[in-house]
Amino acid sequence: MRVKGRKEWSCKIGFLSALPDEKASHAGRSTKSIAYFGFGLLLIYLIHRGLEKMFYGKTVLSGVLVEATKAGSTNVYTSATTNASGYLLLVEADTIYNLKFTKAGYEEQIRTNVNVGKALTMDDVIMVPATTEPPFAGGSGTATDPYLLTDPAHLDAVRTNLSAHYKLDGNIDLASWGNWEPIGTLSVKQYQLPISYDYDNAFSGVFDGNGYEIKNMTSTGGLFGCLYTATVKNIGVANSTVNSTGSAGGIAKSAFSSVISNCRNMGTVTGTATETGGIAGYIHNSKINNCYNTGTISTTVTNAGACAGGIVGYSVASEITNCNNKGAVRATSNLAVYAGGIVGRASNHEGLVAAGSTVIKLSYNTGSIEASYTGTSTSANAGGVVGNAGGGDYSLIVENCYNIGKISLTSSVGSVGGIIGGQANSTVRTCYNIGIVERYNAITGYANFGAVVTDCYYLNDSGYPHYVGNGTFTNVLPLVDAQMKQQASFVGFDFGNVWAINPAINNGYPYLRGMQP
Repeated sequence: MRVKGRKEWSCKIGFLSALPDEKASHAGRSTKSIAYFGFGLLLIYLIHRGLEKMFYGKTVLSGVLVEATKAGSTNVYTSATTNASGYLLLVEADTIYNLKFTKAGYEEQIRTNVNVGKALTMDDVIMVPATTEPPFAGGSGTATDPYLLTDPAHLDAVRTNLSAHYKLDGNIDLASWGNWEPIGTLSVKQYQLPISYDYDNAFSGVFDGNGYEIKNMTSTGGLFGCLYTATVKNIGVANSTVNSTGSAGGIAKSAFSSVISNCRNMGTVTGTATETGGIAGYIHNSKINNCYNTGTISTTVTNAGACAGGIVGYSVASEITNCNNKGAVRATSNLAVYAGGIVGRASNHEGLVAAGSTVIKLSYNTGSIEASYTGTSTSANAGGVVGNAGGGDYSLIVENCYNIGKISLTSSVGSVGGIIGGQANSTVRTCYNIGIVERYNAITGYANFGAVVTDCYYLNDSGYPHYVGNGTFTNVLPLVDAQMKQQASFVGFDFGNVWAINPAINNGYPYLRGMQP
């Protein structure tokens, strides 16, 4: 008898009856031929097939309680004593017994109506480790049958299997849970450049929120700590407070080679995190699509850079599509500060090797964006879509985006812009800004190192230019309010597939199809 796919212990059962000429004297006989005063000997060998010596150094599973009950009687013969051969149990010969084998952590085994006769043997008894029912509402954790989650304990149990498939089957309220420890962790293997990470304890499964919400979460980082090759989708985080150092996000602190889609954050993300976002704090080689934030995003950092974004705090070689931010975003630091409606900063991260550009498209911001800088250098940027972009071997592409929110910088140094606060080695095309940009530039702030801006427009009521610095600017024009509400003004915009304009929607300004503000 075997149970496939699980570690098994086998119990070899042998019965030896007393022979008439052995009753008087048995001295010097071998163990297997011992008989004593009319009792037969039940000899039980417990053998772990093939691995017993590796794990236990002997051929016997210790600690098994063997009980033999005579049929029709209450007499119970027991043995849990192990010798080099197995378990020895003296029972009456030529008698019918019921046998029971028990050990903590193993499934109980029963054998009934066993006839203890001369040299009688029986099939192996398999001691199978006991299986505990998964602490979920249902499912088996596969793609077609995900574990179902309906309460905080189910959600907490996700961390026990970081590669399985999960699905919410209702809203989960964490109000009485206390501090929520993010699911999945990230550790650094090498601090020297290029930095390398250990993802062994990151969440690498699939989490489907099924349209439901995690409510009243108080966390030191987010719902998830680290995602690696994971998918998180269709989940909302509502009325939550995330307060963290390092990285912080409503959905995840960090994401590597992962996908976050159809997610929303309606809670506050604050603290002293260097990378803070409504959806994720830090992302690398990942995709975020169809996500939005309405919560306040704020971080205050001392002697380190502060990056805050409505969707992502810091992005490397990733793609952000069909996202929007309506929450206020604020970053404060005395060293470097970057605040953006969608992304705080898109650039390299301490020499981490990555290929490709961060791409932000089909996204918009309506929240207020503020960079509060207490230093004396020029490392301060705020932008309606991105705070700071590009540089080195990394670049940024922003296309088909717009900003309505107010952009400000509380510093005498640095730069802000309606789309990007500061850019280098980056491309901006088919974007517009109607938000107030205090004291600075209507499309991009300081531009340098290969910056390219094409077919972009801004509301010309601030009196400020559209950029400062170097770069290539083509068809970047100021428009009065009436022109900003006319399709013909936006040369280069695809109004057939991407953009739409309607006097009753978005106050008459262009909006992205399928994403009415």
